[in-house]
Amino acid sequence: AASDVYKRQVLVGTSLAKSAELQEKAQDFAGGLATLQQAQAQFVVAGSIPAQSRNKLRIAQALQNLNRWEEAAKELDGLVLTFRNMKSRPSLVTTYALRGKQRAHDNDLKGALSDFNKARSTAKSLGSPQLIANTELALCEHHAVQQDTKSARKHCSAASEGFSKIGLWTLAARSHVLLARLAQAKEEYLQARTDYLEALRILSEEVAKSARDEREISVQEVNLCQVELRLKSNGANRRCLDADKALKRVKATDASYRGMVAATN
Repeated sequence: AASDVYKRQVLVGTSLAKSAELQEKAQDFAGGLATLQQAQAQFVVAGSIPAQSRNKLRIAQALQNLNRWEEAAKELDGLVLTFRNMKSRPSLVTTYALRGKQRAHDNDLKGALSDFNKARSTAKSLGSPQLIANTELALCEHHAVQQDTKSARKHCSAASEGFSKIGLWTLAARSHVLLARLAQAKEEYLQARTDYLEALRILSEEVAKSARDEREISVQEVNLCQVELRLKSNGANRRCLDADKALKRVKATDASYRGMVAATN
């Protein structure tokens, strides 16, 4: 009977964790966090340390997404040792990556880079194409924030290639968006145009129609419109009209959306 109760609580906790994933995909990070906390309560009652540890990792990620960095740090504390003892290398990859983000936020750039590289080397030891691409993307993001163009391009290109091979097209496009934003910030508009165009090609042609994120497409259309204006290209007006059409397909009303509409107009 005790075994049945344990299984039921772990099953309920696992189901809640899966629900949290769907909430996060819908950008409902606060809702996702609340659901993960409910899942944790089930794992605690069940007394499952592995389930609790993996869920703490998910909670830490949700807290980082909400910019609640101090709370995230507490959740991450001790997890590297825990997963080493459990010999759970996939979880170690994620832990190193999240700890790298934590250290970057705390301005420990040397420590952050060390963790990101540990995540990548651990992923390579597993031979998992998705985990390797994920770690390349983490390094891509890190170097893009630091405006290290050479390193960012190296890791973003590796991430895009890796995600393309396994059909994770949205993440492949994200790598190009990061490079485009970096080039745009440095006023390297020709390069920014190249990367925005590739991101849009992937989002429009490779992502299945049913799975397309129209808002993400509209954001990149708006960015491309601005780049074309900076280049004073002959196609700038056409690009901005395309951005306007893309925005109208989204039918949103929030402040960010209204700002994009105003900039495009």
